[in-house]
Amino acid sequence: HAIAIDKSNQAWAWGRNEGLVLGDNDGAKVIPTPKVIATDILMAALGKSHTVFLKTDGSLHALGQSKVGQCGWRGNVKSSGVLKACITLDTKKSGINPTFRKITCGEDFSVALSDEGIIYTTGSSEYGQTANGETGEHFLTANKIGFTNSYGFAAQTVFHENDPTDDNPSDRERRTIVISNPVRIQDIAAGKHHALALEASSSNGAGTRIFSWGCGNYGVLGHNRQKDEYYPRHVSSLQRGMTFTKVAAGSNCSLALTNQGHVYYWGNHRSNSEAVMKPRIVDALANNQHIVTNMAAGPSSIVCSTDLGNTVVWGNGPYGELGINGKKSSSKPAFVESLSGHVVSDLACGQGSVLYVIKDDKKLPKADLDGIEAALK
Repeated sequence: HAIAIDKSNQAWAWGRNEGLVLGDNDGAKVIPTPKVIATDILMAALGKSHTVFLKTDGSLHALGQSKVGQCGWRGNVKSSGVLKACITLDTKKSGINPTFRKITCGEDFSVALSDEGIIYTTGSSEYGQTANGETGEHFLTANKIGFTNSYGFAAQTVFHENDPTDDNPSDRERRTIVISNPVRIQDIAAGKHHALALEASSSNGAGTRIFSWGCGNYGVLGHNRQKDEYYPRHVSSLQRGMTFTKVAAGSNCSLALTNQGHVYYWGNHRSNSEAVMKPRIVDALANNQHIVTNMAAGPSSIVCSTDLGNTVVWGNGPYGELGINGKKSSSKPAFVESLSGHVVSDLACGQGSVLYVIKDDKKLPKADLDGIEAALK
């Protein structure tokens, strides 16, 4: 399923509607053509069975299934086909009622970013996705395990970094410590079971740090090990002083974009290739002087667009989602010839699909859209 937001802040939805992820719609299991399902929307984020909307007033609302709290509702509310407000925990205790500016969803968890640069999480904690330092694993019955999931968006302000006093040469074994100074965030992204946060830039020119947490399979967290992280941990292999402007996540991979338009990659988006355990620059783009402006990743493919109207893809595309003359895979970045010369203002990778918003296009039908989002889980 997919959602596009137009310039009038209407949310247009289409695709599979299992679990009411696109609303009640008279019980329809599929919405074959775009249909307005919400208004006053700034952006939307899609999980496997839930959708979270950021409204123009900075509040969060959701649709779909919330069996483990991924919609940010109270625990007794498990599903809704009608847009329902999410709750933020501890607002009375903290005296803060946050206004949000970004939302992203994993398969069964959600991460929101407030105007103050604070991240809020809700949903499954099985792999540490809620970033609160624990999974709360416990036995429900003799042979069934449960987790302490979050039913409502809770602020997460504890960040970790490698312990500088630990001289262990192996990244895989190094201890971490809590970062003492407050960390403010400018961008977030969620994969299937992991998430990324990009530090806000400062006036001292110190660069911007990237943090990751959740499931560590395939090196998707960038810490050179396949271990889950329960707190946001600094990706230390990225050189200090570098400035990043965006992060993106696929099901099992991560991307970061520098202020020079270079893309760093880690994880594994192709089942038949070796995992990249820590960030590596995408040489095919950097060495050819491509300045990347937008990027996205799905279950098995990656897409990048440049300032000069070049779009490149690589990975697996069994349903034609790569758009490279019917080829079902490409191990290296390949040009999407049908988009050559078209500047892409936004893009999204979903399950078996890639969506583009074209800027000032003269060859393809114009879409008066601000943003677009697809379900990749």
